[in-house]
Amino acid sequence: TSLSGCFSSVKGIYNQQEVHSNLFGMIVADAASGKGSASHARVLLEPIHQAAMTVSSEAAEQSATPTPFIIPANISSAAFIETLEQSGGVGVMFETEIDSVTDALKNEWADYSALLRKTFHHEPVTLARKTNKVYIEVRRPQAAVLLAGTPGQAITLLKSPENGLVSRILFYYFDNPPVWQDVFKSDRPNLTEFFSRHSIELLAIYERYKSRSHTFDLTPQQKEQHKSVFTARMAQIVQLDSDAVSTVKRLGLIAFRIAMVLSIIRAAEGEVIADNIVCSDEDFGTAMTLSGLYMEHALLMIDLLPRTGPLKPNISRFHEALPAQFTRAEAVDVASKLGLKERVVGKYLALMEGKQTKRVNHGHYKKV
Repeated sequence: TSLSGCFSSVKGIYNQQEVHSNLFGMIVADAASGKGSASHARVLLEPIHQAAMTVSSEAAEQSATPTPFIIPANISSAAFIETLEQSGGVGVMFETEIDSVTDALKNEWADYSALLRKTFHHEPVTLARKTNKVYIEVRRPQAAVLLAGTPGQAITLLKSPENGLVSRILFYYFDNPPVWQDVFKSDRPNLTEFFSRHSIELLAIYERYKSRSHTFDLTPQQKEQHKSVFTARMAQIVQLDSDAVSTVKRLGLIAFRIAMVLSIIRAAEGEVIADNIVCSDEDFGTAMTLSGLYMEHALLMIDLLPRTGPLKPNISRFHEALPAQFTRAEAVDVASKLGLKERVVGKYLALMEGKQTKRVNHGHYKKV
């Protein structure tokens, strides 16, 4: 997601429209589970950010406003539009605590949500103020967004599967077992040094692409495979959960953008970057595999969000299939028969406790 906001000079054609590589990502995990490692992705962007701030500080001598490449998430929608206008519509919004976003946007979330939805598809965003007769228009925003937080924070932010922002986000949800890690293990790399070193390489790649425009495309065979895979996924989702249909549709675009990012980095390994970058089969395969993984994570997140419609999510199917009294092991077996991953059982049981189920004693439950 961080890389996807760095290459605005590259574009491809998807569904008859020009698109760029910008992705929206959200890492969701319990507190102290390791999701803070996402901060290393910010380190990759620091040299680009500092270069942008240096240029804008020189311009500030002529009364211009400094332009950050890394966009803070705890700003108003108006400030976000102003920042995009100053940066030419590019940048990466980065926040490792989703609460910072929800706290800042409590009074204008609807406007901010619409703004992000438009940004994902490069639709024009505007700001008009009567008081000082200000009108700002960003014609093709291309910003990427990377957020991290707990399941509760994500639910507070997204509220419902009907929020159009949900289908635009590349989710990664995980549970880490509560075990102590050997923090002094000698064979573990220095991640600060590792990402700092690669951030210098990224700045060089960023500068190479910034000098001129490039196009990206899949091969005819890859396009056919993309069509085949997502046709099958759509048929599967229609039977499983209609609230996720829009997610599958946009995952097709997300897979295309992931392939674009991988191809951009690979093309930069050569002495000369071709004007037309064609995706390799390896990078295309990686993008499609990842999109399948992200579909699983998106379905899990959608299940966690409150529903307003009549359709039953996976959690309802899971509850209906459970016996009147059951153990956690039996719940895992029921989930397996429904095609659900074992890792969701604990989360589902936690969500149902006190509402649909009651814990009798350790590892034993009954329906209520």
